[in-house]
Amino acid sequence: MEQIGIFQPESARADNIILLERGEGLKHSGAFISFHKTYSDYAKLMQEFKQSPATHAYVHEKVESFLIDLKDELHYRPLTLRLLGKHILETNKQKE
Repeated sequence: MEQIGIFQPESARADNIILLERGEGLKHSGAFISFHKTYSDYAKLMQEFKQSPATHAYVHEKVESFLIDLKDELHYRPLTLRLLGKHILETNKQKE
């Protein structure tokens, strides 16, 4: 896996990012999940990400997005962090 620098978003937008990880799949080596009140806020974070010294050389043309409207009337499985918390607790119990 190719290693890239660590993206350090400005503090004002850092709170919007709930996941930032390296990985492999779909021809990419990392992913992040973030929440934004407006598309403009999202666009600012993406611009900052693409211009970051830690990622600029690597992600020049490889950034892709998937946007979800959380106000949409139809949700297949609404976002909840309860299941993630449950998984973390169960995983920690198995390690003990």
